[in-house]
Amino acid sequence: METARKQVADLIGADPREIIFTSGATESNNMAIKGVARFYQAKKRHVITTQTEHKCVLDSCRVLESEGFSVTYLPVQTNGLVDLELLEASIRPDTSLVSVMTVNNEIGVTQPIKEIGHICRSKGVFLHTDAAQAVGKIPLNVSTWKIDLMSISGHKIYGPKGVGALYVRRRPRVRMEPLQSGGGQERGLRSGTVPTPLAVGLGAACSIAQQEMEYDHHRVTMLANRLVQKIMAELPDVLMNGHAEQRYPGCVNLSFAYVEGESLLMALKDVALSSGRFGIGRFTTEDEVDYTAEKCIQQVRRLREMREKLYRSDVRETPLTASSRVITRSRRHTTPSLSRCLRRHFVWSRQPAERREREQEKKSDDCVHDPNLSVFVNKKISVRPHRNVVIFA
Repeated sequence: METARKQVADLIGADPREIIFTSGATESNNMAIKGVARFYQAKKRHVITTQTEHKCVLDSCRVLESEGFSVTYLPVQTNGLVDLELLEASIRPDTSLVSVMTVNNEIGVTQPIKEIGHICRSKGVFLHTDAAQAVGKIPLNVSTWKIDLMSISGHKIYGPKGVGALYVRRRPRVRMEPLQSGGGQERGLRSGTVPTPLAVGLGAACSIAQQEMEYDHHRVTMLANRLVQKIMAELPDVLMNGHAEQRYPGCVNLSFAYVEGESLLMALKDVALSSGRFGIGRFTTEDEVDYTAEKCIQQVRRLREMREKLYRSDVRETPLTASSRVITRSRRHTTPSLSRCLRRHFVWSRQPAERREREQEKKSDDCVHDPNLSVFVNKKISVRPHRNVVIFA
């Protein structure tokens, strides 16, 4: 088991004595956030995190709020990265901990943890990072990056499920209040018998990841580029979410205009993915990437055609009745037929110019063209360009 501890430590540039075995990254995150905050609560009762953290981090912060702690949830910029100036300005004299994820598990952006670490160290604040999506995939060094606590997951690097680790710096020492009492295993921070086979499996996975990291990263990058290029070459109006360069390539998050993520997810039942997110790993093949791209292209086209047919049907058969409610693109509080009809108006604006001209010739006398928004709208609708809001008069 001590060999496994050293293998984990070597992967992140730590001392083996700083590695605490846990049941996974969720437990590690809970231990780090609650443990540090509670130990230093006599003098410091403020914690900083971001709004895009994993649920276990956000829930741990909410538990601290219920105990009287103050928590600042920083927003991220449009590219998914945290604003360093805002983070530094948010640090207070009573701030004990900053927790920021290394690689986001949804859109794959890589936060500037090294810069955050130097900011926190200069302010005398501990830095915790959830590195479940980063360890073994990108180079990490807790010493040069000034990281005080790091959460690690076993199955994210092809190790066993049910095991993870928490890096806890010894010098300068980080003090924590244990979440559970018992025999005092793992430096007294995590009582309970350590599952030796799982710990050994985690160590072996870390050793393999360290050897194969450069090759894996190169191959995953190639496959990710292949997937994105195939999809974007065949489909218009596709957006990659997050920073274009500061990201881990194995997490591809795409938005397809005029297609609901849940609808596409149901249409791609034979492909393992979440809403808009494609995961590419060590064992992904080129054939799987090609198949996924072809299926995605096919289903997006089908769903867009279905929505266009629904729109045409709504325009012909469903009159727009008076309403005083406000409709936005993200939240629509009207009847389904009215909502569908409204969405179709926005779809028309993105059609090729020749098609728009043909549709304009066919439009009824009840429709007018608003040059400010480049959409066809019913005369009963008052369109205000402010914040993409449509108000029914």
